[in-house]
Amino acid sequence: MALVVYSSSKKYHDEGVDLSLRINISTSTTNAVKLKNNNKRKMWTGEDDDVEDFISGKKLRKFSFYTPEEEAEERLHGVCTKLKLHDDLWKIKKVLQESDVNTSCRLMISKRLVNQHIVEVWRSGGRDENVRELNAEDGVSVKVWDCDRKKEYVLTMKTHPSTGCSIFLTNWSRQFVSERGLKKGDEIGLFWCNCSDRFFFSVLARAPDQPVYYLEGL
Repeated sequence: MALVVYSSSKKYHDEGVDLSLRINISTSTTNAVKLKNNNKRKMWTGEDDDVEDFISGKKLRKFSFYTPEEEAEERLHGVCTKLKLHDDLWKIKKVLQESDVNTSCRLMISKRLVNQHIVEVWRSGGRDENVRELNAEDGVSVKVWDCDRKKEYVLTMKTHPSTGCSIFLTNWSRQFVSERGLKKGDEIGLFWCNCSDRFFFSVLARAPDQPVYYLEGL
C-alpha cells in the first residue's frame, strides 16, 4: 500500500513525492520478504499443494549441467530433463551386419561417418596424434564407455586398408558381441567426447524376433 502526501508548496510537494517513493519501496520490500518467508514455510512444512512441482523444479535446476554419462543415460531411457534443445546425441548409428557379429571379430564404421564425427572432433580437440595413429598399422587404442553396463572398455581402432573404413578390434567380439549378445539387425550408437577422452556406446534397438514356422504333422 502506498501513501502519497500532497502539498500546495513545491518544497513540501517534493518532500511528499520523496516520502511516497520511500514508503513504496519499503512496502514492496516488506511484502517480498513476507512472501519469501511464507514460501519457505510452505516448502518445508509440506503445506504447499504443489510440493511435487517444487521437487521437480529443483531436480531440473540440479540437472542444468550434464555429464556425457548423464546425457547418454537419459537418452537411453527415452527421457530428457535438460531444458536446452540439442541434436541427437548418437552421432554414429549402425544396424549391425553379419560381418560385425561373426568370426571376423570387428565392428566396421563407414569412412564418411568416421571423418565427420570422429576425425573432425579429434582435430578440433587437438588430438592430431589420434588421427595419425588411426591410419597407422597398429591403430589407436581408445576407451569406450558402455552406457548400458556403466563400464569402460578398451578397443583398438584402425583404418581398414582396402575400404578406408574404420574398424574396432581387439576386445570387440568378446566384450561386446558375446557379453552383450549382439546379433545381426541390432542397432548400436556411438559418439566421441573430447572432454572424457572416450567413446560412448549403447544398444539403441534390438533386432525384431524372427518368426518361427512349424511344419504340420511334426
